[in-house]
Amino acid sequence: MSADVVVSRATAPAPAVASGWFRAWGPAWLVMIADVDAASILTSLESGVAYRYDLIWFLLLLIVPLFFVQEAAGRIGAVTRKGLGELVRESRSRRFSLALAVPVAVADVASYVAEYAAIGIGFGIFGVPLYLSLPVAFLFHIGLVARGRYVWLERILIGISAAFVVTVGSALLMRGVLPYTPVYFSANPSFVFLLAANAGAVVMPFMLFFQSSATAEKTGSTVLGVRRETLIGAVASELLMVAFLMLGAGMPASSDLFTTTGVASALATVGGWVLPYAFALGLVAAAFIALEGISHGSD
Repeated sequence: MSADVVVSRATAPAPAVASGWFRAWGPAWLVMIADVDAASILTSLESGVAYRYDLIWFLLLLIVPLFFVQEAAGRIGAVTRKGLGELVRESRSRRFSLALAVPVAVADVASYVAEYAAIGIGFGIFGVPLYLSLPVAFLFHIGLVARGRYVWLERILIGISAAFVVTVGSALLMRGVLPYTPVYFSANPSFVFLLAANAGAVVMPFMLFFQSSATAEKTGSTVLGVRRETLIGAVASELLMVAFLMLGAGMPASSDLFTTTGVASALATVGGWVLPYAFALGLVAAAFIALEGISHGSD
């Protein structure tokens, strides 16, 4: 037997393993991108406006709890082939399941409101009025949800997530400034509040239900694959938050981030007339991914 044959046999399984991993790719990545939703983006921008780069260390530190919590949810789906909601219904009483479902539903409704508000702001930057943008967004959202299974929806969401990452990356290049304070802490109430707000935005209820159920539906999902994808997604998620913080750091201290004109004006001071439109596209994309994640996690 020649050495070439031995080598080829020894290395043959590798492509199959790699292709299997990529076929299973999706649930953890999407849930991490959905974590960078409207509320998270505005919180990160406000952190940059108020304290410039002083919270970057904290955002990077949040990678750790984000990874461990979501990895556990994904592992549940990979091992049991069932979603977290289904397992709760099977293993707990009706009263317990209802007690768990009610606060999750309330949190989901609040998240829906925030995402649609973000869509309104995003389209508003392009001059589209709310009475037109919100109904169209709602119909598009419901149309995707009603279309069917997660696997079909995933293809669209991965494409939107790619556009979102590219848009945010381009916006960060426009900023072109690096942090100068690696670690900073203050007992100032506003600083502590922003720490809590950023920590609270890391893991939301729908994320746990989404990742477990989507992983259960995904053919080829393994514990190792879930762990790798969740780690990559957690790092990407918090780096995106850092990018938004860096954008906020370039805005005036008096920036109004809760109105269309205020956001557009603050962004224009950082990257000129192009940046508000790039941000609007990214904000709408992030909101749609979160909307679909909440809906699928509520199945």
